[in-house]
Amino acid sequence: AFILLPGFSFARVPIMFRALLAFVVSAAAYPYLLLANDAKFVNSDVVAVVLSELLIGIYFGFLCALFVYAVRFFAHFVMALIGLAGIPGQSIDDLEPNPALVMIFSMLFTALVFALDLHLVSFSAIVETYRIYTMGQAPSAGAILSTIGDTLGDTSLVALQASSPFILYGISVNFALGLV
Repeated sequence: AFILLPGFSFARVPIMFRALLAFVVSAAAYPYLLLANDAKFVNSDVVAVVLSELLIGIYFGFLCALFVYAVRFFAHFVMALIGLAGIPGQSIDDLEPNPALVMIFSMLFTALVFALDLHLVSFSAIVETYRIYTMGQAPSAGAILSTIGDTLGDTSLVALQASSPFILYGISVNFALGLV
């Protein structure tokens, strides 16, 4: 999940730091998870359990990353509507050049995630998933796809609602210029 969580998934954060952070959080949560789950595994099940936990972590990290992608979508859409999309700049959180407003909104969103302690909420949510899914038990593919689809729809709708004033501005200005 740390590969995809907002703030930790930026290209400027070294992969070794993310791996160390994932190891430290896993080691800190291990005693709690050992008490919460009475699952006993034989040696042949360990690989399947590790792969299952890896996929669940990627799934929950991707759900959190969808919110960052929605903010970037909003910023790209606004930049295209006001006519500033063709001005790339050096990106802080990504390897691709992005317009300045995209970087500003992305960094503002990330700063709000850390300022409002939402990164700690995501840590506790990852640990609390073991109450729903015990170790080695993965959610069904239908539930995963349904949740991803619902989250993607909700985040896209919020991004479009936030950019609605700029949509009205773009339509009215282009209409007025067309009349002129």
